[in-house]
Amino acid sequence: MINFLFAFFPFLLYHQIIQNFQNNLFLTTFGNFALNEEEPQFVAVYGRRRVGKTYLIRESFEHSFTFEHTGVSNASLDVNSLKAVQLEKFQESLAEFGYKPAEKITSWNEAFNGLKEVIKASKEKKKVIFIDELSWMW
Repeated sequence: MINFLFAFFPFLLYHQIIQNFQNNLFLTTFGNFALNEEEPQFVAVYGRRRVGKTYLIRESFEHSFTFEHTGVSNASLDVNSLKAVQLEKFQESLAEFGYKPAEKITSWNEAFNGLKEVIKASKEKKKVIFIDELSWMW
């Protein structure tokens, strides 16, 4: 077992170096593409779980978002409470970015109207909206 581990270690190190190079290349390309376009861009990043997609996006944009939200894992929620929990967390994210509705948000229409207000209030020329784990939100 020990001989196998020592023989395998150089491959792991090489793989990590190549992966870091590819990630940095992605960061440069992705950031330039999305921010340098004149027209608004919609970018969806998908792939296997736990490979660093969120990290790459946050690093690409230097954690500078007009709005950021992460959906709540629905694995631990029953169907009846899922929508309420997702809306509550979305409202918390809106509050972090300056939107404070008078009442509790009860629909996705209200939630996205709140997001529209966050975008309007932003002084940034380029607005970056980052919604992570979108598939968990529905």
